[in-house]
Amino acid sequence: MDSIKSIIHHTGTADSTRINLLLDLAEYYRQTRIPDSTIFYAEWALSLPEQSGKYHQHIQALRLMGASYVIKNDYPTAQTYLDQIVPEEATSDKPTQMEMANALNYKGIVAGYLGDFKQCIRYYEESLIIHKALEDSNAIAGRLTNLGNVHMRLGNYPAAISSLFEAFNYLNEHGSETRAILNLNLGECYILLEDYEKARQQAQKALEGFKSSTQSPVGISESHYILGNVYSKMGLQDSCILHINRGVSVALRANDGDRVAEGHYYLALHYQSNEEWNKVVENAMITYQHFEEVKSPRRYVAALLVLSEAYRKLQETQKSLSLAEKGLSLTRELQLKGTEKDFLILLSRLYASQNNFSTAYQLSLEYSAVKDSVLNQEKTRQIASIEALYENEKREQQLALAVARQKAAQSRLEERKTRELFLIAGLMMTMVVLALGIFLYVTLRQNKKVVDDQNTRLQNLIGTKDRFFSIIGHDLRGPITSFAGINNLIKWYIEKNDEKKLRELGENISKSAEQLDTLLNNLLNWAMAQTEGLPYHPESFLLEPLISEIEALFKNQLKGKNITLVVKITEPIWVLADKNALLLVLRNLVSNALKFTAEKGSIEIVCQQQEEQVIIKVQDSGVGIPKEKLKTLFELNESKSTFGTSNEKGTGLGLILCKEYVSLNKGTITVNSHPGAGTVFTFTLPAYRVTEGEPAIADFNNPFFNT
Repeated sequence: MDSIKSIIHHTGTADSTRINLLLDLAEYYRQTRIPDSTIFYAEWALSLPEQSGKYHQHIQALRLMGASYVIKNDYPTAQTYLDQIVPEEATSDKPTQMEMANALNYKGIVAGYLGDFKQCIRYYEESLIIHKALEDSNAIAGRLTNLGNVHMRLGNYPAAISSLFEAFNYLNEHGSETRAILNLNLGECYILLEDYEKARQQAQKALEGFKSSTQSPVGISESHYILGNVYSKMGLQDSCILHINRGVSVALRANDGDRVAEGHYYLALHYQSNEEWNKVVENAMITYQHFEEVKSPRRYVAALLVLSEAYRKLQETQKSLSLAEKGLSLTRELQLKGTEKDFLILLSRLYASQNNFSTAYQLSLEYSAVKDSVLNQEKTRQIASIEALYENEKREQQLALAVARQKAAQSRLEERKTRELFLIAGLMMTMVVLALGIFLYVTLRQNKKVVDDQNTRLQNLIGTKDRFFSIIGHDLRGPITSFAGINNLIKWYIEKNDEKKLRELGENISKSAEQLDTLLNNLLNWAMAQTEGLPYHPESFLLEPLISEIEALFKNQLKGKNITLVVKITEPIWVLADKNALLLVLRNLVSNALKFTAEKGSIEIVCQQQEEQVIIKVQDSGVGIPKEKLKTLFELNESKSTFGTSNEKGTGLGLILCKEYVSLNKGTITVNSHPGAGTVFTFTLPAYRVTEGEPAIADFNNPFFNT
């Protein structure tokens, strides 16, 4: 290092040589995560005259400037430097192409940190194209790893799996660090799949890989953190704290403040799960102060939320309130809707604990608005689309009917003309007349059939529309009536200071809102099915995480009725289906099972694969279905609505939707039931066979760990 610096400062050193040495120094300090030194030498290189035919030096200097500001968490400034790299000016020589690929990779990293995942994927893919053309196998593996990481964050699991396994194929003897990063990503995948033993194995491989290859402090500390997280999930507290503290020690020795703060955040989450609130405050405060100082707002807001919740649990209401207000303001500024929702419900509870029920109620309304805003926008768009489809369908039917009638009239006119010709032609044209008569008869029959079919279809559509609005009028009345006069009741209970009644009222509002939401969802999807507007986007995915999502969705309702839900899946099962359609089917079947199962009953979800099919059964110990109702169970019927064991109201649309969506996914659905002996709904889906190797599907929760 001293020799290089001596050469740089020597007056006789040529600018071309000086630029190369300055960039070598800047690259060294980037790898050792000393951003200020990187900036110093990269800026010096940029200040010297650009050498002819050396555009790659200019790209490298700008890329190093961007990388330095990424380390400093200043992503907008990093983007400013990287945007100065103009791909159109790049030449076809190998050094320039290599530097351009590296610069595009960093552009992807910055776009990911700024939340622009579409641009992030585009930059990674452009970088990958160049590396493949240069046949740089380790760089290809690195870009594929980054792509897999982004796809996991977006929930595009098939794309993530494809990228990660393809990355393994490009690794050679020099790719040990990239292999370790892949193991680290897979470990995070298995955590999200709740397969903690596999997650532990992958994180251990990553730790050993980093130690034996580059001794990367970042990789070693991240490996310890994932191991700590795994042990926390497994309930092994001592092992959890041991590994996280080891990761913090590695980061401290490397003077990596971000990684130190991240380790304390993991400790805060661990102590939060064990309700050790003083320790939560102690660790979250370190994270909070660091990310506030380095101006990393997203991680700063995450620490704010944990810290504020801890103060609430410790009954330090004013501290919690102050931090939560600050966090809410920041989340709105950053447009982090999910975190904004968490702060709103936290603030609502804080104000309620101070008996400020009006503010608490207002915040709860804002919470509901934020929670439903995206959903409501989508529903509005879908309803508008349904209306347009319905009107368009009517116009098409009317047009088809008019065309058919016109054809029939034209045929009759031709028939009359032909008869006149027959009279003139006389007996010699008898055979011709007979042939033409037969032809016209067939044509008329066909035209009449077209008219009849179009009439029948139009009448069915009109009947469907009438039943649709009849159901809306009937089934929306109940939930909406529940909201009538609610404002007067709230004022009355507030004046009487009757907190118990207010809570009961809140529960009733929540139940009515849930009932209304379920009804609208079913009506919306059913209407889309009737107008042939049903979306169908099949993809391959693991069944277990989707079943877990259903378990989590009905957790509170199961607890409320003291019903046990048992899931039986003997092995990982992959299906090829529309995920949203399958979720709707499972939600409706489990919801029905809950509705007609008495307290202390049980529900089972059994999944098994038989050759090319996956069979899913939803079985309950409920009241069963009478034989006369089984025949019309999957048909629209205004009188089919039934009350559950706890007076839950239904519309009868759920099972119709189930049949529509199962058919859409190329499956069948059947029901077997006896009064008093429970009900079993069985449906099938196409199986998907994974040939890539061992699958790993997850979303990477931590900030990007890129190559």
